[in-house]
Order: sequence, then structure tokens, then C-alpha cells
Amino acid sequence: DFQKDVGSAVGDDGQPVLDDERLREILNELPDIYMLHSKILTELESRIRHWEDSQRIADIFLSRKAEFLVFTTYIGHYDRSMGLLEDSCRASPAFAAIVQKFEEQKPAGERVSFKHQLLQVIVRVAQYRLLLTDYLNNLSPDSKEYEDTQAAVAMMSDIADQVNDSLKHGENLLRLINIAYSVRSPRDLLHPGRVWL
Repeated sequence: DFQKDVGSAVGDDGQPVLDDERLREILNELPDIYMLHSKILTELESRIRHWEDSQRIADIFLSRKAEFLVFTTYIGHYDRSMGLLEDSCRASPAFAAIVQKFEEQKPAGERVSFKHQLLQVIVRVAQYRLLLTDYLNNLSPDSKEYEDTQAAVAMMSDIADQVNDSLKHGENLLRLINIAYSVRSPRDLLHPGRVWL
């Protein structure tokens, strides 16, 4: 939605508020991550609708192992993307207004800055791991799906570890996020390069 809003917006001078290349740099691998989640959702919904025909879901994740590596790249580029986002907001008030409008679309108690929304993308890996772990705990060890589900949980754990390793300042960043969330300050505590001391 954000990409669509920015792509269709023009500034006072009739020019786009942000050129396509800069928008791609800010979002970096986000469109690929979105497509991955969309494919998984579509397949999960289809499997649930036809559960009696094929009682399997682990293969949906196992078949996409290589695609999940996009999360590592995404995190590796996060700081740079946020720097470009801040620079673009300063350079283009029209773009800054779109970012603000996008943040305000959620109810007041659920509002999260755009930077936080972009960081929350990686939480999905942990959610997939929890989903698969819960699924595994409800399977019988003699189920045909049991071994595949164990492999899928292991795969998601490895990917989550890789994502955590690629967070150059992972613990610092997570601490800052927790502090920003608990303080709920009007000032944004997350800035590229900022660390907890």
C-alpha cells in the first residue's frame, strides 16, 4: 500500500514525490518478502480448505528455504534504508506527509512509526517458527507429517538465527525498540547508528 501511495503521489511541482530508484532502495527486499508471505498464505488457506485431501503444511515452508534467506539481506540493509528514509523525508515534505499518513492509518493506541513497521517484518520468521512448533506439538510422532514438520521447525530456527546474526547491533536494536515501545515518546528513539550504552 505504501509503495502504491508513493508511486501515485506528485508534489507541488507536478513531479513524483520520490523517484522509483530511491523508493526501491528504502524498501529494499520488502516486495520480495511480501510476495513470499502472500504465497505462503495462499497455500496455507488452500491446504486448510482441502484438509481432508492432504493433511500437510510443513512442505509449504520446506520448499521455500532459499526464499527465506531474503530476511538476512533485508536486515543487512535496514540501517541504510532508514537513513535514506530520513533523508527523503527531509528533502521532500510531500513524501514525509505520505509517511505520516501511512503511520496514522492505524487506531491511536496501535500506531507505530514507519521505521518500526519495517522492522516488524522480521518478526514473521519467529511467528512461522512458533506456528510450526505448535503444529508439531499437536502431531502424533507416527504421523507422516511429523518428520517434515521437525525439519521445517529446524529450518525456521536456522533462518531466525541467521537473521539475528545479521543484525549487527541486534541486542542494542531490540533494547531500543523495547524502550521506545515502553516510553511511547513522541520523539522517535530509533535512528540509524544509534546504540544502547
